[in-house]
Amino acid sequence: MKNIDGEVTDFHQKMAKSMHSLLKAFTEGFEAMDKAKSDELENQLEQQDAEQKRATKLDKLNLGISNLEALTSKLKMSFGDDQGSAPSSVEDVQAKADISQPAQAAPSQAEAEAKKDEAPIDQSFLNSKIKAGTHKLTIDISKPP
Repeated sequence: MKNIDGEVTDFHQKMAKSMHSLLKAFTEGFEAMDKAKSDELENQLEQQDAEQKRATKLDKLNLGISNLEALTSKLKMSFGDDQGSAPSSVEDVQAKADISQPAQAAPSQAEAEAKKDEAPIDQSFLNSKIKAGTHKLTIDISKPP
């Protein structure tokens, strides 16, 4: 009888050890799965943030490019009558601009007041890009036939 009791006790101890190691393995496995899921979620959030930042930068870049295109077209229109000849210096450009612009009458008092109230256009982004030299401006002026 003592021999059977000893075997039963030994069996219970081995079974308890096996159950303990099995529970430990399940716990570690579930912790690893939870960690993998949280890491995957963090990676997805980081990718979304990076994509959003990229989209914002592209929007700013497109805005800058459209501003440059608008300025370029205005510049082309100001040289509309002199398409065949390219000015050789800054002084020539200023002299031609002064000659080609008609004289304007002095603005009335109401127009001057209205102009004061207008908010200035913020072109700090454009100016910073021009100063940084990140954009190249090319103007193609075709010669008339």
